[in-house]
Amino acid sequence: MLDARRSQTTGRAFLCGWLFGTLLVALAIAWLEPAVQRFGEFPSWLSWSLFALVVSQSGLTLGVFAALLFRVRRRFPVLPMAMLAPILLTTAEFIVPRPFDWNIGVTLASHPWIKQVADITGVIGLSFLIAMVNGALFDAFAAKLRRRALPWWPLACTLTMIGVSLADSQYRIADIDSRRSLAPVLRIGAVQGNISLSDGWDPDLAPQRLNRYLDKSQQLVGRGAELIIWPETAYPYFHATSPGPAETEEITRMMRELGVPLLTGMVIEGSATPGTDFDLYNSAYLIAADGQFQGRYDKHRLFPVNEYVPLGDYLPALKEWFPPGYAAGAQRTILPLGPHRIGPLICYEDIQAGFVRDLALLRPNLLVTLSNDTWFGPDAARQHMALAIFRSIEMRLDFVRVSTNGVSAIIDAAGRVTVQTRAVDPETLSGVQAFGLTGTVAMLDGGDSLYARYGPVFAWLNLLATLALLVAPVISRSTSSTPTRSV
Repeated sequence: MLDARRSQTTGRAFLCGWLFGTLLVALAIAWLEPAVQRFGEFPSWLSWSLFALVVSQSGLTLGVFAALLFRVRRRFPVLPMAMLAPILLTTAEFIVPRPFDWNIGVTLASHPWIKQVADITGVIGLSFLIAMVNGALFDAFAAKLRRRALPWWPLACTLTMIGVSLADSQYRIADIDSRRSLAPVLRIGAVQGNISLSDGWDPDLAPQRLNRYLDKSQQLVGRGAELIIWPETAYPYFHATSPGPAETEEITRMMRELGVPLLTGMVIEGSATPGTDFDLYNSAYLIAADGQFQGRYDKHRLFPVNEYVPLGDYLPALKEWFPPGYAAGAQRTILPLGPHRIGPLICYEDIQAGFVRDLALLRPNLLVTLSNDTWFGPDAARQHMALAIFRSIEMRLDFVRVSTNGVSAIIDAAGRVTVQTRAVDPETLSGVQAFGLTGTVAMLDGGDSLYARYGPVFAWLNLLATLALLVAPVISRSTSSTPTRSV
């Protein structure tokens, strides 16, 4: 903020903010370059180029923030940072697209006593609070340097806002605990396979992978699990949209051994989506204990490079560099489990608040993510978990995440992790066994929070406030320069 204020032009302010933001993102996602190189087997120059593209684009958020701050401070030099910084940062986070839907507010993911405001504002509201506190500290520090009286009203407003947020969070937690105590419950068993990337697609190892999941699942059933969940693409064989008798018998035999319903990731072979050449789907299947298929969800948000080639429709030559792609799902789906309704998500769909909000409008009782995270390593898996955890607060639903190599977890509707595994990298940790976790989830009637109902209204209000700050001085000057006519 200090650089933005002292910059002589809006462009220089933007450059200072963008450089700082790019450096910050580069440190935060340093795992991306080696992950891209390992997964894609790309030359070093290409993986570094892709890394530079991602971090420089993500750094635009702070660049836009700095530019807005410079412009508004020139027009309103008397307004405190405690007021301007939260409004302008929230606006920048809202309007600048990013490859990964991160916000500064995500840094509060492990603090349930403050983050409950996300069910009103979304995660962006926590960014607002962080910027407000830092803005108030800046105001106090600047006043001391200039030997002026402390700006009491910005500090008072900041303290009031934090106090209200803390009180609201305590109320929300108590309300959620009360609702969960009255709701039907389900005992979940989740299996984290801890399978390396090289072993995950070896067809010769498919029987071993299946037995690995089945053995751990049977242990969890012995501990009372009523539903078993496996991660993305965990079922090691391609499954046909219209399976033959042998394939149906194999599924039926497996489910008889298990004895309880199974929600698992599968790769589905079927008719190509109109307008595409693909006949593969990254799917989630809910299978009853007798082997009957209860429902299927096809992944909507495909992952770049791995599942689709960006710009591939415009530059077909790019498709020769990458593995075959998948077809995207056509509709969001609720999977029925007796009287309950499960809202399925696959991979990084759970970090996209708007996408999950659309799913919550279908009124699921539980959110479940089937993820992989195999390619990116433990640091990325922990960040994925931190980003996803806010969906439980925004939608006020319990949330189960199951990942091939972690982090797998059960999260309650207040965003508290009740049980979790650790992230591992089987490529560097040989001999690691599958993890299993069990826990009880409440089957709530969620989706009734302000954020779930109305979306990012708080962000829009901040955007309107920013536009008013940018336009008001122009209107004022225009009005004052109009000659007055006598009547």
